[in-house]
Amino acid sequence: ATKAIHTFMNRPPAAEEIATVFKDIDSEKRQKLGFLDVLLLMKRLGEGRHMSVKEYPFTLKGLSEQKLREVLQLYPLAAIYIRNLQPHELLENVCNYTGWRADQNLRDLPDPIRNPRQLCDRIRHAQGRPKRLSSTD
Repeated sequence: ATKAIHTFMNRPPAAEEIATVFKDIDSEKRQKLGFLDVLLLMKRLGEGRHMSVKEYPFTLKGLSEQKLREVLQLYPLAAIYIRNLQPHELLENVCNYTGWRADQNLRDLPDPIRNPRQLCDRIRHAQGRPKRLSSTD
């Protein structure tokens, strides 16, 4: 449970506070918590404080080759050109077209981008094209 807390909370509470809440939840003294118990533990530890979940960086260098190719398809480039690019060339081209560095955390932008779909939507919007509709829209 402690590992989960430190993984998902930006500012985890002190070990003593975790132990106190753990004892409260583990009333049967099993020294083990199930999944729902861990969620309850995190909820109780987060009460009364600003608890935020860690967000891992979203960068262009973290995109798969397929996603990089999809991004490049949004620009006026020949499909054969995109298909023939080597992996390092894909990333370099995407950086050149978007204007973002390969290691730049796009979640830190004033209007954050958190995933590949939002990245493609942002590019479409900048080009004056409508967002792609998904089956859930």
